[in-house]
Amino acid sequence: MTSLRPVPTETLLPSTLCPAGSVPTAPPRRARRLLLVGGAAAAPDEARSCVHPDDERPSCLRVFVLKPPPRVAEPRLEFHLSTPRISEHALQALWHARPWGAVQLATRDGRPVRVLHAGRWSQDGGPDFQQAVLELDGRTVAGDVEVHLRASDWDAHGHGRDPAYAQVALHVVLEDDDRSAWTRGPTGSRIPKLEVGSWVRQLVASAPKGLPEAVWLGPGACRGTPLDVVRAAALAKGSQRIARRAAEIGARAAATNPEQAAWEALAEGLGYARNAAPFLRLARRVPIADLRARISTLGPLERLLHAEGVLLGAAGLLPADAGDDEARQRLRSLREAFFEHAEEWDAEGLRPGEWALGGTRPENSPVRRVAALAAVAARDGRLVDSWARAVEEGADLANWPGRALGLLRVPADAFWSRRCGFSGRPLSRPSALVGPDRALVLAVNALAPALLAVRGDLSARVQSLLAILPPPAPNRLTRLAGYRILSSSAPPPAGALEEQGRLQLAAEGCQWGREGCARCPLART
Repeated sequence: MTSLRPVPTETLLPSTLCPAGSVPTAPPRRARRLLLVGGAAAAPDEARSCVHPDDERPSCLRVFVLKPPPRVAEPRLEFHLSTPRISEHALQALWHARPWGAVQLATRDGRPVRVLHAGRWSQDGGPDFQQAVLELDGRTVAGDVEVHLRASDWDAHGHGRDPAYAQVALHVVLEDDDRSAWTRGPTGSRIPKLEVGSWVRQLVASAPKGLPEAVWLGPGACRGTPLDVVRAAALAKGSQRIARRAAEIGARAAATNPEQAAWEALAEGLGYARNAAPFLRLARRVPIADLRARISTLGPLERLLHAEGVLLGAAGLLPADAGDDEARQRLRSLREAFFEHAEEWDAEGLRPGEWALGGTRPENSPVRRVAALAAVAARDGRLVDSWARAVEEGADLANWPGRALGLLRVPADAFWSRRCGFSGRPLSRPSALVGPDRALVLAVNALAPALLAVRGDLSARVQSLLAILPPPAPNRLTRLAGYRILSSSAPPPAGALEEQGRLQLAAEGCQWGREGCARCPLART
C-alpha cells in the first residue's frame, strides 16, 4: 500500500486554496483535530484554514493533493519481469565476490570495464566499496563504488548532495530506471554507470532460494570447523548479544521506568527489523502508563477499542475510508476513540510514510502489529510483573516455555482474524495477531533481556529459560551463517541462545565476505 502525504502549499495554485482576499492562518486546535492526512491528524505546518481579514471563522480548508513520499529505505523492490528480485546486500555480495567469469562488463555509454580490485566493503557508512581499482576504457581508475538496486536510489538517498560520495568512480545498479548514461556526483562530475540486471538473473537461478549471497560469498574460512566448536562459539556470541540487549533496555529503564522499557522492547519486537524504529517512536509517543491511565475505567471491550484507536491514530495508520461496511464501522469506532484522546497525542504522531508497508507478509502488516500492541496494553497487570511470574521460583521448569510464550501470544478478535488492514483482500485463513513463532522471537528479544535488565534476582532463571527455548524459525542471516560456517545442509541451532549466536556471527562476519572472516573467532581457531 502506498502511503500519502500533502504537497506543500507553495506547489498548489492559490486559487485552489483560498477565496480572493483570504489569508492562510493556522486553524484552531479543535479544527486541527479534524484534518486528516492519510488517516493521521495533520501537524500545524501541514494544516491551514483560510480566513478573511474581517472574519475570524474559517472560510475554507487547505486542499491536499496526495502523492507517495520519496523512497529512502532500501527494501526488496519489485522490478519488471526481466530483472531478478534480490536485496541490496545480496547485490553488494555479488560485487564483493566478483563471479564475472567470461562476462564482458561495459558501462551504460558502452565503455568496457575490468575490476582489478573490488574495494573494501564498508560497514561504517559512505560508499559501499572504498578504494577500488578499475580499468575503464583501458585507463586505470582508483576510487569508490556505490551499489544500488535502482539508479534512482542515488538521488533518493541523497548521495548527490553528500561530499562523502565525491570519490565514487562507478555506480553499479541492478536496474537503470532513469536511463541516463551516467550519474551526477556531488561535485557535478559524471560517474559512469554499470547495469548488471541482465546477467544477475542467471546467477540467482543457481543460488539457494532466497539466499543468492551464500553462493556468491562461498564457504567461509572456518568451513570444516567441528560442530561442537561452532556451537560453543555461537552460545558465547548469543550470550553476548542478549547481554547487550539487556544493557540497552536497562539504560532505558533508568531514563524512564522498568515498565516503559519493557513496553518499548515489546513494541520493537513487534516491528520486525523493518519497522522496529517507528514502533519504538510509537511506544515513546504513547507511554504505557499514560495509555493505561486513560483506559483504566473502561470495560474490557472499550479498553481494547480505545487502546487500538489511540495507537493506530498516533501511528498515522487510521485510513480515510475502509473497504466494506464492517471495516467502516470498526474504523468509525477507532476514530471516535482516538479523537476523544487527541488533545494528548494527535500533534506529534507518526505519518504513514514512516512505516514500511510493502515487502511483508499480510498477517505481519504494521496495522495488525499495532493492533496486537493495543491488545497487550488493554490487558490487566503490569508487563514486568506478568513476565517475571513466568520464570519465578517454584515454576515447573518443563512449563517455562509454554508460560512465557503464552503471555506473548495475542489472539485476534473476529475483526482481525482474517484482515491485514481496513481494506484489501481477506487473509486466506484465520490468523492470530501474534502467533507462536513471533511469540518465541519476542521471548528472546524482549522478555528475556528485559527481565535481565530490571529483575536481576531472576537472572539465573532467565538464563535457564534461554537454554531450553527452541530456536525461532530460520531467517536470512542464520541460514547464511549455517551455509558459510558448516555446509549447504547445516543442522539447525540446538536452541534459542545458539540461534542468537549464529545471528551475531553472521551480522559481524558471514555477511561481509572475506573482511568478515578476518574478524570471526571461528576463522582464528
